[in-house]
Amino acid sequence: MNNIMIRLLIGIPTRGNDISSGLFNFIINTISAKNNLATKVMIGQSSVAAAFAVDKLWEMLAAQIDSFDYYIQIDSDVVPPDGAIESMIAKDKDIIVAPIWHYDMVSKDIHLNIHPKHLRERQYKIRLSGCERIYSSSLGLIAMKHRVVEEFIKTKESPIHWTPMLGDYTGTDIHNDNVFFAKAAKLGFETWVDWDVINVVHQRGIDLST
Repeated sequence: MNNIMIRLLIGIPTRGNDISSGLFNFIINTISAKNNLATKVMIGQSSVAAAFAVDKLWEMLAAQIDSFDYYIQIDSDVVPPDGAIESMIAKDKDIIVAPIWHYDMVSKDIHLNIHPKHLRERQYKIRLSGCERIYSSSLGLIAMKHRVVEEFIKTKESPIHWTPMLGDYTGTDIHNDNVFFAKAAKLGFETWVDWDVINVVHQRGIDLST
């Protein structure tokens, strides 16, 4: 990264009582680090659903659209390793995500939040390094340039809710996170994954039995 100061806005969607202490430690370390990031944090809270918390974050983004260069969104149960944001910004992509392990409680499947070419395809292996263009991901840890946020707001498109921009909703089963990447592609933005960000912790509950 060069020596130019980058204005960073971090958004955390939460239900109110689920923010990991590890995430707070990460944010404190990021703010305290000797880097060229001018970091501000905002929290979107909704006890109803995480999607409504994201909606609130985007309302706050629209109200301060000229105050940041990059928007970083981090789920409240995700703990990035130190240096994750610096790595993602250094890739200089419009949209870039970090690989995060997920657990599908229905299929009992452990997988990464990466869809390489289509939503039916799951990623099960970490790449060695570098970044790679992908089809879709989750919003667990994502960095996007100001112009991505600005384009969504200018077109008055909800970033995570289905609208006619994506066609007829009938018979369509797509997660809110995937809606974002589908709309971003429609707006002309590519999505990349930063394989140099390793050991992101996804703090999820597990079922215990004999």
